[in-house]
Amino acid sequence: MSKTLPANPTKVHLDQGIDDASQARGEIADHVDKFIELKNALGVLALLNLEVDGGLEISALSPGVSDELRVKLEAGRALRSVAAGVGLDIPGLAEVAGLGGTDEFVVWDASAAALRRVKHTNVIGGSASDELVKVSANDTTPNYLVSKLTSDATIARSELNNGGNEQLRVAVAANSIRQGHLSRSSGEVSTGGGSYQGFVLPGGAYGFWPRTKTSQNNTDGDARVAIELGDLTYTARIYMRAVNPGTMFAQQAYITASPPFNFGDGDCQGFIFATVDGGGKITSAYISDVPPWAYNGPTNIDPHEIDPNTGDGYRLVRTRPAVTVADVRAGKADLADLVAARAETKVQRLKVDQRHKNRDMRLIPHPFRNADLVRDGQTVVLLDPLDDRLGELMSLHGEGEEVGCLLCEGKLKVDNEPLVRAGPPGVMQARFRF
Repeated sequence: MSKTLPANPTKVHLDQGIDDASQARGEIADHVDKFIELKNALGVLALLNLEVDGGLEISALSPGVSDELRVKLEAGRALRSVAAGVGLDIPGLAEVAGLGGTDEFVVWDASAAALRRVKHTNVIGGSASDELVKVSANDTTPNYLVSKLTSDATIARSELNNGGNEQLRVAVAANSIRQGHLSRSSGEVSTGGGSYQGFVLPGGAYGFWPRTKTSQNNTDGDARVAIELGDLTYTARIYMRAVNPGTMFAQQAYITASPPFNFGDGDCQGFIFATVDGGGKITSAYISDVPPWAYNGPTNIDPHEIDPNTGDGYRLVRTRPAVTVADVRAGKADLADLVAARAETKVQRLKVDQRHKNRDMRLIPHPFRNADLVRDGQTVVLLDPLDDRLGELMSLHGEGEEVGCLLCEGKLKVDNEPLVRAGPPGVMQARFRF
């Protein structure tokens, strides 16, 4: 409010009881005049009776002349209409049609430089009846959550506790997951010659039963599932032998969610392991987008949950108890001790990072049976996994082309000089040429 208050009156002849009253008359009259002037200046505020949300600028229209006030809405603020209000001289208010309900506001639209009438249910931070949602600030149609949330046929939405404390349940619809919804891949192992060659299949715990074939009509052979001496962890293995000249293949499809893999020098394009004899000829091969240790061995790299913001996977794992199954088997404790120890453990959230995904690398550094390598004097080679050309070979493999035949038929040559890189122990990483 802008208003000039009267100056302070004097009281020289009013302080002492012995002062002459005739000399104090002038001061008394001045006191009365200033009191009246002060009352006139302040009395107009008693006329103001508004229910406001805040954000009003108030000033006298004609100080000292009339008892009128000017009330102005600050930009972005709201004035609530009430049943018993006071008429205000606000330019444009009369043009806001329909104003009068207690659920309506007048707001100043700074972008349009005009007043606008809105429902308080459409104002952010409104009353408890503000119950509609928007997808974003650009959404033109607020609605209830059950109407704004859509999905395809694979997701089932259901409203719970209708009319009460309602909830919206979202779940995978029954019988809705088809083959096309799965993240699938396939790997292939191959061998030639008359001796058995053992392989670790790439799919491991997530693989389907392998399919087999030969490279030509007159090639005969056999394949069988077996356990290698010293296999103390679950491993998917196959043993194959091509009896006549030609190549024997086994292909396994599997559910995959783990690439890329990285040993520390960059993301691998894929994995082509090969056995090479003394003459530089490739005798067996493994082709897959995951290494053999990924889905075989004791470490589970399948995430329980995915961070929607970063895409990082996490597993929920229990801390190691003070008593283990190995202790019970060795007679160091009994089952009661094991159960009691597990009750003291906690569940932790473990990130499935490259270190976790490569944890079993030392247990299964390559897909071939060591006894076969010693018998035939072969060397295990990992073709340069960072070479872009290997990425092209993996693409051909993914499209169903017989890349394994190209390897076993000598269409690709491996260099003798090893690359100095981090990777599986005992495996030479090498460049290759076409």
